[in-house]
Amino acid sequence: MILNFSERSVSDTVLLTDSGQPLYHVSTSTFGFKTKIKKSGQSTQGLVTMASMEQVFDSPVILWGKHINLTGENFFSMSRTFTASDGCRYKWKVEADEPMTLVTHERTGRAVVATFDRGSYGIFSKSRPMSLSVSDEYRHILDDIVVTCIFMEKKRQRV
Repeated sequence: MILNFSERSVSDTVLLTDSGQPLYHVSTSTFGFKTKIKKSGQSTQGLVTMASMEQVFDSPVILWGKHINLTGENFFSMSRTFTASDGCRYKWKVEADEPMTLVTHERTGRAVVATFDRGSYGIFSKSRPMSLSVSDEYRHILDDIVVTCIFMEKKRQRV
């Protein structure tokens, strides 16, 4: 599944399916202190407040009333691990000038779960929007993936 961002900012955007259907709405308060992510879909009536995050270092990410703790392995790394709603551990790998990648964080091996592409303005290549590509076998944690992806990108932009 590929979700395209309607804007070039993860702070105020709509995540659209390939068919153009809005799936998530992201809005940030005027001064950037609080970001809310709302989900729209057939199984919910209207929009449901799904997550919020404060613009303070190591602020909590709240998904459906539960805190998601994104922890770093060391001070110099932007990569973060978290436990998703399915009880498994995942890691967002962040490397300079590379798409951000979410992998399983298990000792048996690491599978690619999702990839966040920052897109292109089209100066040296064709313009393309930011997108989040999620492996079909991990769609059951799509909310976790979207919320943590937006948190990670906002954190990367602050550095």
